[in-house]
Amino acid sequence: MIRYLSKLIFPERCIFCGKPTKLHSGNPYLCESCAENMPYLRPNGEIDENSAVRGVSVFRYEAVKDTIFKFKYDGYKNYGKILGKYMADYVIENNICDVLEADIIVPIPLWKKKEKERGFNQSALLAEAVSDIIGIPFENEVLIRNRKTVPQKGLSRSKRSDNLRGAFSLGKGSSVENKKVVIVDDIYTTGSTVYECSKILYGADADKVFYLALSAPGTDIFEVEYTDKDVIKGFDE
Repeated sequence: MIRYLSKLIFPERCIFCGKPTKLHSGNPYLCESCAENMPYLRPNGEIDENSAVRGVSVFRYEAVKDTIFKFKYDGYKNYGKILGKYMADYVIENNICDVLEADIIVPIPLWKKKEKERGFNQSALLAEAVSDIIGIPFENEVLIRNRKTVPQKGLSRSKRSDNLRGAFSLGKGSSVENKKVVIVDDIYTTGSTVYECSKILYGADADKVFYLALSAPGTDIFEVEYTDKDVIKGFDE
């Protein structure tokens, strides 16, 4: 009874727009309007099966940027499980086989000091939530970040690549040989982060790499410039 009265006085609020949600709606995280108009990106492009790195983003960044900010910086850690569920639902509803048939799912790693300050890695929370629903094994330390990098926001494409070069490596004792790997990140922009991580994975003889991002601006399907994984493995060596 006390819990019920508490929710009447202090109702749950929509994670996207902040409006109160209905008490008996069955979904305490979305208002009626947002539930009916989810800001999904539609995977209506053709994914080139010969592309070494390809992927899909779930939400329009512009529509969910405030939610992401709260998740990462305002202590809304529980958003990871909620948003991860929507990512998994999107994958299932759109039959994205590169994710459904993957061998492992891994997060883009944070610099350890930043992760300690924040208390969590947002990409790891998203990846773990997707793993729980779809059933892909979640491995948290396949990729590690070797050094601090400056924030990518505001950097040009070339500066982003320079900033990330050599920033990642394969975790000690990790093996991705002949595995189909899904990389999870919260925001996809130019693809520089995914590309650098893909170099590491293909260098360790991964079979396929696919990225799943929570959000991205612009178009629905993204492709990186280099489509041959042997080119990626040898790039900058």
